[in-house]
Order: sequence, then structure tokens, then C-alpha cells
Amino acid sequence: MKLKIFSYLNVSNPSNLEADSGYIFQKILFGALIKIYPDLEIIFVCPSNTPFIDSRVRHIFIDDGYLNKYSVRFNFAWNFFMRNASLLADVDYAIINQSELTSNFRAYFSVINNTKVKIITYFHYLPIDGLPINGRVQFTENMNHAYLAKTIFSRQMEALSQADYCITCSKYAIQFIKLNAEILNKEFGEAVESKFINIAPPISMEEVDSSYCAKRFRKKTFIYNHRLYSHYGTEIIFNWLSELYDEKQNFSVLVTDPTGKRSKERDVLDTSVKRLYQWIKEKPFVRIERIKSHQEYYKTLWSCHAGLGLLKPSALWSMSSVDVLACAKPLIAPNYACFPEMLNNRTSLLFNNKAEFKKIFGLILDNEDYYTKESMYCRNLANKYASNEIASSFSKLFQNDKLEMK
Repeated sequence: MKLKIFSYLNVSNPSNLEADSGYIFQKILFGALIKIYPDLEIIFVCPSNTPFIDSRVRHIFIDDGYLNKYSVRFNFAWNFFMRNASLLADVDYAIINQSELTSNFRAYFSVINNTKVKIITYFHYLPIDGLPINGRVQFTENMNHAYLAKTIFSRQMEALSQADYCITCSKYAIQFIKLNAEILNKEFGEAVESKFINIAPPISMEEVDSSYCAKRFRKKTFIYNHRLYSHYGTEIIFNWLSELYDEKQNFSVLVTDPTGKRSKERDVLDTSVKRLYQWIKEKPFVRIERIKSHQEYYKTLWSCHAGLGLLKPSALWSMSSVDVLACAKPLIAPNYACFPEMLNNRTSLLFNNKAEFKKIFGLILDNEDYYTKESMYCRNLANKYASNEIASSFSKLFQNDKLEMK
């Protein structure tokens, strides 16, 4: 089956693409889809520093010097896309990774008279901190300047009516979207379960394995490979780690700091990153490494002892956590959000409070039998999210769609 797909890499921090989950998602997915569809053609609109992927992935460069978390959600480059209308007039599928732009693309394809295109919108993030409280949506503070979070969420719900297919990363995400959507608009909320498909982000096990590296750290090192945002629970988990280090000094924590090289605009909109970076780097058990390539990143993961999940009650998924699993490292994660689903309800790795976190941390640190068992479990679990499995799910969507059209 010959296919032509359009995808738009719309990122707020193009200077560090190797740490951007959107870029990694698309790079891995494209590579896996090409193996299924040798005649596949992908029109990939992306920043000019985006690395080459494959000859069947045609890069169309777009650069905007004013990128931040709001501009990527509210800006639509009409002039740019109209100049490239001839390339997009016959695409079969448009994969939209910024759900807020779904209506813009629906309008655009109408203007260029592409009536056959099917829009696939991927929901990877909501501007919401947790479950509703007393019938009120708990909007994320750092996405709520001038009360914009509700507008962003409204645009995401608007995408429900404009996309042909809505995809998100977990069963938990579907229920989370539904609970909050019902408060904003009952009609949208009732449509969520019938409209959404659950397909987790892919991981390239081949890339993981080719980067294998023996442990190189003197102390058993736990990796924290998440963005240093306050709403990710960064302060909480590092306070817990400080308490553990007061009791025993036979471990260290490596922080990868994927939020490095932030623009001035981004720092103004969220001051917590700089503050937390300065606070964390002073801790005696912490080492910070700014990793430049994905290969180096996986080598670092292989060298570590275990991983730490982020404390974000609204996490729809965590690609950085799956990276830990793929490198056969136990992941210590909170027993909420996407993590019970990700870890298949593995109670030996899931904690409900500080006491349980410390207990699991101690077992992973000091009990070799416990560690080996959890390590093997995590590696086997990661295969569920391998790129060939995820690409197969997308392929089934394409094939079912073609059958319905006949």
C-alpha cells in the first residue's frame, strides 16, 4: 500500500532536539513505518537543524526565532504552508502532534482542496495538574499565564471534533481526558472514549542495544532523566533523596537536565527550572550531565543502576521512564497517573508515599536478588513499547481506514 504522510515537528526548544520527546517520537516512528511500507513518502516540516532520517523522509525546513510554549500552540504559519501547498495537496494522512493546531490544519487542507486527507491528532500533554477537585479542572500553573490553560484545553477538546482519529499514550490518559473534558463540555467528554485510540510512544530497542555500555560509575547511580520543572515534583523527590543520603552515602544521582539551553523567553515563563538546577547541583550526591546525543544518552542509562520516575499526577506517559526500562534498569515510580499501567501494576516498583519510596529504593540499592529480578522484568516489559509494535498499531489504523473507504 502506497502512502503519503505529512508530519509537523513543532517544538519550543529546537536547539536541543535530541532531548525533545516530539522529535524522538517521530524519528523512531518514521523509521519503523518505512520498514512496513517501503513505498512510504513522508513530508516532514521541521527546524533546519533536524538530522537526516531516511531518503523517504523529505525535510521541509521552517524556522521561527520566537519559540516558546505559547507560540507553538497559537501560531500557525499560513504563508509557509500555502507556499508548500503542492506538496501537501495529495497527502493521505496528516499526523498532528500539537493537538491545539488540529482545527488550523483542517481549515488549511480545506483551502488547498485536499478532501481525502485523514487527520490523526496525537494528545501527549494536557495543561492540567491532576484529577478534578470539587468539579473544577486543576489547570497547570506554569501553563496558566493570563488564564490561558483553559483556552489551550478548549482547543484540545475542539480537536476532538476536527480530527479523524485521536490517539493518546495510555488507557489512563483516555480516562483522564474524559474526566476533565466532561467538566468543560459534556458533549466532548461523552465523545472521548469512542474517539480515542491508545498507542504508546515508540522506543527503538535496536538503538538502545547498539549503545550498550558497562557500568562506569564508582557508586551505584540512580538516574533522574526528566525536565527540572517544579510541577514534576522535582523538589519533593530530591528532598526524599537528601534524607536517604543522610542515612547512607553509598549511592549517587545523575541528572541529565534535558531543559538545558533554554531561551530567555522560556525562562521568563517558568523560573523554576533555573532555580531547581542551582539547588540540585549543590547536593553532595548529585552529578549533572548535559548529554548531547541520543547514543550518549543510552550509554549513560546503561551505566546507571536504576531510574527514578517523575512525581507528576497528570503524567499521560513518560518516554524517559520507558528509556530506563529498555536499558534493563528498575524504575521506581509513583503509584498514580500512567505508571501503574506502564509497569503493569508491578507493586515491587510502585510507591504510594515517602516511606514506600525509601523502602523500594533501599531494596534496589542493597538487595542484589531483588535488583536482578526487577531489572529483568523491566527489560522484558520494554519490548511491549518497541518501535515495531507501535508502528504495527499505526499500520492497523491505516489498513482499517482503507477498508472502511472501499
